[in-house]
Amino acid sequence: METKSPQKSAQDQSPSIAASSRISNFHLNDGAKWGDYGARRHMAEVEGRITHAIPTYIGTWSPNYPTTGLFEMFVEKRVGVRISGTIKDVIGTASFDGIIRGSTISFSKQYDQDAILIGGEKNPIHYKGKQKDGRAIGTYTFESDRTEVRPFWMYEFERVAGSMRQLLRADKTL
Repeated sequence: METKSPQKSAQDQSPSIAASSRISNFHLNDGAKWGDYGARRHMAEVEGRITHAIPTYIGTWSPNYPTTGLFEMFVEKRVGVRISGTIKDVIGTASFDGIIRGSTISFSKQYDQDAILIGGEKNPIHYKGKQKDGRAIGTYTFESDRTEVRPFWMYEFERVAGSMRQLLRADKTL
């Protein structure tokens, strides 16, 4: 008789871990969307990246398991203190709008429909942090059946010019 170890419910996990547990019940070959998810997970684990493009920031919303929450943030428009663009992470693609004022950065991301279909949060996720020397540290908030507040960090990509694995080796304070 096979015994299974108890798993945390989706409510007890971060959005990415909850989505990962839902996704693991499916075969990644069941369509392009699942294949894209598998490719992003693989690249995050192996290369410490999501894409081969040059993002503005690279970071994680899962500091204890950085590749689980790995994201690349592409600032595509900057007007005064306002920024907007695209975030690509292991779940999928999201748009964002935000503000950088002095040392404070805040932005809200919204997953696209493809990411929501495979477990991405359907409600906006709000980030707020402090920047210093190209590094931002803060928290993000999302609402599912209750409000959750979790940590995140990110770096200006040009300052680290490499993968998450290189970043983790370079910064022993994480």
